[in-house]
Amino acid sequence: MKRYLAVILMVFLLPSAALADQTLLTGTSVQTSLTTQYVDASIEVGKITSGVLSAAFTGTYTSTEFYFYINSGTYSGYACSLQEWVAEVGGNSYSGVARSLWALPASPYDGAAIDGAIGAVASGSDPTLMDITSFLGTQYSGSFTPTETSETPGDVNVNVTSMPLYIETRSFDGAAAGYYNGNLDAALVHLDPDLSAFGVAGLPDLRITLVNYTSDAGPGTAFDIWDGTNGLGGIDGSLYGILREYPDGSVVIEHAGTAPPIPIPGAVWLLGSGLVGLLALKRRRKE
Repeated sequence: MKRYLAVILMVFLLPSAALADQTLLTGTSVQTSLTTQYVDASIEVGKITSGVLSAAFTGTYTSTEFYFYINSGTYSGYACSLQEWVAEVGGNSYSGVARSLWALPASPYDGAAIDGAIGAVASGSDPTLMDITSFLGTQYSGSFTPTETSETPGDVNVNVTSMPLYIETRSFDGAAAGYYNGNLDAALVHLDPDLSAFGVAGLPDLRITLVNYTSDAGPGTAFDIWDGTNGLGGIDGSLYGILREYPDGSVVIEHAGTAPPIPIPGAVWLLGSGLVGLLALKRRRKE
């Protein structure tokens, strides 16, 4: 009986234990330049947005956002947001974080990444379409669209002039191992604004990383936004997916769209056929 129970548990647990395909990046980077540019910038803290989810997930969401915008200098028009979100899907509440980066006019780095109970990255062809990498620990493929329905401005909205923006450029020579294996070369630009110039307590330790890369699989672009604790970004091109940076310095790509959807009804049929087989085997042994 214990053996039969183990088989039943495996049928249920294996789909939920599957994680999105991942690639670990390793290698060395070399600093090529470090400069300081003084820019005008603005922030907005505590903006609340609400909206609806459609397609793969149907429900509602609410997010609280920190928003940073560069108004002058070489990177004028670049902006990023850090969000904490809560979503209600199927009557259940889930939460996580999101990172977004864009430029006006549009740049190759426009995109968004979502982490938590819903893991997704913005599609390269449609920035409003989120490609699913994982959801509630279960591997899926598909997409959904978050549509904003209301917005409440933040309590703190500050503009500053002549704020220092530290700009570091680096080259990266490395390799990828995991779902994707091969060589990887990249040019990185780190934008490190001195947010203390705003005089607002509790702001994140913000750092924005822009990446142009080439790999054995092809070229692409990526971004990563570090908030002082963890990094999260999106990667487009040949290595399309979520880009995660951890406090220990390791960087992992969680690939979008690589996993086939799990056929839950099929799993039920598999379980049923398995039980029938076990009962038949038990009856034969008795006879």
